[in-house]
Amino acid sequence: MKYLGVIILVSVALSSCFSVKPTSQKSSKKLVETFYVGIEGTQYFIKPLTYQVEDSKEELEIDCIFRYKTKLSDSDSASINFSTYTNEPLKSFNTVAFEKVVKTFDQVDLMFVEKDNEYFKSRFTTKVSLIELKTFFESKSKEIKVDSDKVSIQFIPKKSTKKNMNVIRRDVLELVD
Repeated sequence: MKYLGVIILVSVALSSCFSVKPTSQKSSKKLVETFYVGIEGTQYFIKPLTYQVEDSKEELEIDCIFRYKTKLSDSDSASINFSTYTNEPLKSFNTVAFEKVVKTFDQVDLMFVEKDNEYFKSRFTTKVSLIELKTFFESKSKEIKVDSDKVSIQFIPKKSTKKNMNVIRRDVLELVD
């Protein structure tokens, strides 16, 4: 009986030690996928980050793909894909402003427009320099403003997007120099 009490006490003490998890920082592993692409280095895919229109359910998702090896150069670029979920279908847009810096894209390609439940999903793709992408992730305000012929929409990052962008900046983009 005495041994049974000791065994139970030791078991409870050991099991409580295993259930304690140390606090840790969020990892970028769920936010970024990496692929080795041989002599070209590593390809990074930043999974979609969600923005919203204040007091609305309209949203914008942005994901990025870029390759990096050892040294950042002016010719390094990133593909940025935008998906907008809006009340009206967007078939083109003139400018996109990242943190009050207006970027007029030479070529924004519309991939498709479809009805997605109550909203129209428009998918676009374009290229920016890797330096511009890095600057965007390092900026304080991460708002995105989209202007088209018909509408002007201000998207703000969701709280989780702000946190995720900081993790991506810290764990991935700080390696790009």
